[in-house]
Amino acid sequence: VLTSRGCPFRCAYCEAWRLSGRKIRRHSLEYVFGWMEELMGRYGVDTFAFVDDALIDDRDYFARLCEGILSRGWRIRWDCAQNAVRFDRLDEELLRLMERSGCFYMTVAIESGSKETLRAMRRRTDLELAREKVKLIKEKTNIKLQGYFIIGYPTETREDIKKTIKFACSLPLDYVEFFLFTPHPGTDIYEELRRQGRIPPVSWERWHYGDATVPLKDMGLRMLNIYQRYAYYRFWMRPQ
Repeated sequence: VLTSRGCPFRCAYCEAWRLSGRKIRRHSLEYVFGWMEELMGRYGVDTFAFVDDALIDDRDYFARLCEGILSRGWRIRWDCAQNAVRFDRLDEELLRLMERSGCFYMTVAIESGSKETLRAMRRRTDLELAREKVKLIKEKTNIKLQGYFIIGYPTETREDIKKTIKFACSLPLDYVEFFLFTPHPGTDIYEELRRQGRIPPVSWERWHYGDATVPLKDMGLRMLNIYQRYAYYRFWMRPQ
């Protein structure tokens, strides 16, 4: 279910705003509830995924969405795990409301454990706030939590990647995705790399998050692929 289109943020690696614009336009809640009711009544759907780029950017709208599900007595499950939510918008009251209305799974996009890489990405991520919110989610709810991270951003070094892996492993996340950086056409970083002559020919068979495409100053493509596997190994082999 898509309750809105548009993303006002300017992350250098993301082309979402080119697909749906920077201005957020939302369906009325009556339309969203009608849509969900149609899916439940006609097709027996009882689990939903909200896939907005900026699902909880408007906290009041999102709270009324959760309250509307509760007031209708719907016994549904839902997640916001495909597109990550803004963790800086989350508080205990909203989290408990989400869980009561059926949320069982969510994702937060932290992207990097390196402050220098976050600045290059134009991500306004506060790492200590991220740690605080992840802890809040795990302490106050039973919602399963996933974290998104990117490995191999063009400005990174080996030490930046190690910081990301260390930070991810220090958080009480249930699941994690370590994406290998992919320079999507239409993004600012793609244009910058093209001007620098660092973009390889686009081969759509391998132009995805599971294969390195741009070498770093101190790391080649093969080593980037190895570091992605190492990151998963470190995360899943934690004692807890």
